[in-house]
Amino acid sequence: MQPANNPDLDVVVIGSALVELTPELPGRSLEDAERLVPMPAGSAGNFAMALAALGLKVGFLSRVGHDELGRWLIKHLARHGIDTDLIKPVAGQLTPVSFCWADRFGQKTFYFYRVPDFSDPMASLTPAMLDEEELCVKPLCMPQRLPVRLAAPSVMQ
Repeated sequence: MQPANNPDLDVVVIGSALVELTPELPGRSLEDAERLVPMPAGSAGNFAMALAALGLKVGFLSRVGHDELGRWLIKHLARHGIDTDLIKPVAGQLTPVSFCWADRFGQKTFYFYRVPDFSDPMASLTPAMLDEEELCVKPLCMPQRLPVRLAAPSVMQ
């Protein structure tokens, strides 16, 4: 883990990334869609892309499945200007997928396909994998429950 080796980063985001499939035409339900479009997503992935769009130099620490979707996701996050060196594939895991659509009022419906021990690569990230000295060089943004997940084993002991 080497985020400190990239001194140009403004922030390192930690959290989930997944592939979202959404109708090509806005306002169409999944049922009525002729074509679905893949997009990089996940709460932390969306946050990292928003920060990059605002001009920040963003590193992203995440885990994806050891599959084609994981490779696709890393490539497309990089196209959004995100440093993906800290996104690692996890052997034996598939990249999580979600389906999402928004009705004409902007109300969204989500369906998540993330199964423990099968397609939940972030579950493999443990506190021991986080090098505090290196990560503390940059501000960290964890827009989901990862801190709780990482702290839980320590509290249980």
